[in-house]
Amino acid sequence: MPPTNGHRAQTTGSAQFEPDAFFASWAKDSKALLPQGSDLRSSIIAAFDLAQSDNYVYHAVASVTLAQVQAAIEHGGENGLHAWYPDEAGKPSEIPPPTAADIAAYTSIFASTTSTTKALNGFAANAKKGSHRASVAAHLQSKRVLPPSYVVPKLKKEHVNPYYDYWAWSSHNLEWAGPTANTVHVKQSHHILPVLMHHFGCVVPSYESLEVIKQAARVRKVLDLGCGNGYWTYMLRRLGVEVDAVDNLQSKYRTLWINDLIVEEGQKYLTMHKGAKDALLLLVYPI
Repeated sequence: MPPTNGHRAQTTGSAQFEPDAFFASWAKDSKALLPQGSDLRSSIIAAFDLAQSDNYVYHAVASVTLAQVQAAIEHGGENGLHAWYPDEAGKPSEIPPPTAADIAAYTSIFASTTSTTKALNGFAANAKKGSHRASVAAHLQSKRVLPPSYVVPKLKKEHVNPYYDYWAWSSHNLEWAGPTANTVHVKQSHHILPVLMHHFGCVVPSYESLEVIKQAARVRKVLDLGCGNGYWTYMLRRLGVEVDAVDNLQSKYRTLWINDLIVEEGQKYLTMHKGAKDALLLLVYPI
């Protein structure tokens, strides 16, 4: 494996965190670890073995503690906290918020036990005309590109993916049923985001996305350039994919998922390795 540069898998404030053990516990009883009702704070503390008095400051789009995040969650959609769906002019929409059924249908598109294509088509077919669901479906269908040579069969049993589970929970809690063309007008996020980014990363890896990367790589190594805290690398390795993970760690993460993160600027790394021509380049969230 590449040199570690002294960075080990860890969660700041936890003496017990170990990625494989974390996933084993999640596979055993994820429902017990996920938030009960709206209590994200207790869930994160239990899942990552943090102190009840935890006051770590999560720096991202905002700087918040778990207690502050929980307070924001308890306020629900007050003061525009759930205002995700503006109209074409960027003004608040008069269309009612997505229903719980619409949100469930949206998150299930990305579940490992569904066919993404069929689920997306069903999401669109069952959307009421003029609803947020209809706008989300049209937007997702316009952005989806998957060559027919890539076939990802659905699983009979849920793929273990704690980030997906937390994301699905947050979608329900925040009344989020997916992006539309008007999402570009949304200039705010929610206090939950820094917590998810610090513990898991900027983007949730769906089972389909991981399988497509695996199929695209075939026998090649994957270069996860700008890997963040290594969650995508860890997930790909669980599927048997060989991955090198590189990040300059300009952003700080509370949790690191791998022991061999290479701390380097992406351009410099590519120059040093002759463009990494024999690897499959993975850019999850390039900035």
